[in-house]
Amino acid sequence: MQRQIRHFVVLAMITLSAGCAVSKGQAFDVSYVNKIEPGMTTKADIRKNLGEPHSTTLSSKTEVWTYQHFRGGSFFENVKGVYGAAPIKAEIDTLEIFFKGDIVKDYSFKRDR
Repeated sequence: MQRQIRHFVVLAMITLSAGCAVSKGQAFDVSYVNKIEPGMTTKADIRKNLGEPHSTTLSSKTEVWTYQHFRGGSFFENVKGVYGAAPIKAEIDTLEIFFKGDIVKDYSFKRDR
């Protein structure tokens, strides 16, 4: 009897986790990206609207803030994709913002599917 209960619990956990989507990194407001104005938008504006960056780097007097967010399909959807039954569902949003001092110099946004 205990063995049957254990099997049921394991099966229930697998079933429930199969419907859960995967998400890594902090989601950020993609609609704000079009409001960034090089030469006008400040670091404070970016922080206020997007939060802290995923990473920062400094090279040649230019500071780069990177925001990344990964969203994947459920475990079941991705397993189907691995075996060719369906495409793997995943999106990666990457926003890089280049600063000169405290002002945005340029930015790049990319969404990979």
